[in-house]
Amino acid sequence: MDNLPVFPGRIVFDHLPKTAGMATNRWLTGELGQACVSPNLVGAHSLLVRAYGGAYSVVSGHLHFDGEGLDPRYRYATCVREPIDRALSWIFYVLNNFSSVELSGLWKEVEAFVKSEGEQVGGALLPHICNPYVEHFCRIFDAGVQTDEGKIASSLASIEKYDVIGFYDDMPGFLRELAALVEVPSPVRLEKVNVTNERPDVVSLSPKFLRRLSELNSLDIAFCERLMEIRQRRDTQRPVLLGLTKPKWKKYDLPRDRSWSASEFLLTSFRQNGSHFTRGQMLQFDLEFSVEQTFADIEVGIQLFDAAQQWAFGTNSGLLGTRLKNAGAGRYRARYYLASDLPDGTYSAGFSFVGKSGDVVAQLAWHDCLSTFHVSSPRIIAGVGYASLPADFSIRKTDDEPVHLIRHGDGHLEYDSVPAEVTCNCIFEVSAKLHNSSDQNWTNVDRFAINVSYHWLDQEGRVIVFDGLRSPIETVRLRSGASTDVRVRVLAPPAPGLYHLSILPVQEANQWLDDCGFTVSTVGISVI
Repeated sequence: MDNLPVFPGRIVFDHLPKTAGMATNRWLTGELGQACVSPNLVGAHSLLVRAYGGAYSVVSGHLHFDGEGLDPRYRYATCVREPIDRALSWIFYVLNNFSSVELSGLWKEVEAFVKSEGEQVGGALLPHICNPYVEHFCRIFDAGVQTDEGKIASSLASIEKYDVIGFYDDMPGFLRELAALVEVPSPVRLEKVNVTNERPDVVSLSPKFLRRLSELNSLDIAFCERLMEIRQRRDTQRPVLLGLTKPKWKKYDLPRDRSWSASEFLLTSFRQNGSHFTRGQMLQFDLEFSVEQTFADIEVGIQLFDAAQQWAFGTNSGLLGTRLKNAGAGRYRARYYLASDLPDGTYSAGFSFVGKSGDVVAQLAWHDCLSTFHVSSPRIIAGVGYASLPADFSIRKTDDEPVHLIRHGDGHLEYDSVPAEVTCNCIFEVSAKLHNSSDQNWTNVDRFAINVSYHWLDQEGRVIVFDGLRSPIETVRLRSGASTDVRVRVLAPPAPGLYHLSILPVQEANQWLDDCGFTVSTVGISVI
């Protein structure tokens, strides 16, 4: 066992609420060690992988995606549950745990939802009970607005890329697959964590309440039905999993925080003046200790570390010029005052005690972490992040017609005059009238500007210049059936010869209009 390596893999466990995710995390931690499996995290997928991927082999938590996709360096696992059953479990878990700080803001909305049998749905409650699976998975690769069917299709395409897809109703099957992925024995059973103790069964719901929950989760119901087909197809293609009988990896736990004292020293008391502080508030640490021998000087140090174990601050009584001189045997009381001028986050406070007499230095005690505390900034305005900034916002309507990308490009250019001969590398102008013959208005806006450009082709029809100079059209909206005058700037080819010039409009960041119906007129020009 001692020769076994620790687990080196990269796995993301996408923990969906009320699917035994906490219990799964605890089992993985027991097999691989708390140094290999992260605690249950909550946050944006890309940020959590960046922050914790280097510290843990398995990153586990409630993830949020924003179109960034799955990280190709990781393998992904998740477990889903029948949508109505999951919604009921979550609803009554909140009701049974109303005293929890994290759930207190939702409790009243959940209570009103249950009492009204689904008629009253608060804004904070809605994301938890309205198609959470589809809204979660459809944002993995595409965070844009989609139709309902588009969301389901996107969700299925995303979850198919997961290495392990489990179903709560078949938890042993899910655990066997996850154990095979991690290469540890499958558990006989999971320890229960955060269980919903009291809740009604789906069959005991009133028709009205059941109908309302079904309406709110209609996309998730369709998604799970089609996901079951994917799972069945996978089962027929996957070899039988026999499972390991003993672990392949050695459990690896991080060393415990150092906490030791010399025989002649006792830390008899420690107090802190709170656990949550607004940035700038006074932190106070009271320490009482006893020593059994005399020192010329006793130096007391303090160390503050952030959640990533980075050293945020440290000092000692010597650096502050408050040495305890001629410290005889006895009991002492010390106090540290600090302004909590720290970025938002959770911190730990540790202390050290050193006795000095001439050239003799005696390490009396060291405690890596005697307490933790949280610092948050006063919010000038509502917002998220570790900074609080003054901010303002304004908005106004500028047009009654929305902008549509050009999909119907039927139209043509009517030339006023085109030179028959031009000089190499010269810039010349062509005057023309641009006609929109399509059934769509062409809207000209900054990011999707409509310009007139050109292609140069040689005598054999080979493209010499594809992206010509851009010449803007002056109108903001070229309506269906309308036309506008354009002056097209053209740069002649660098080599003499006979060429064909094709002038046509392009909508930037979208397409050349000949790809959607524009009729291009090509003229021959001699370049000398």
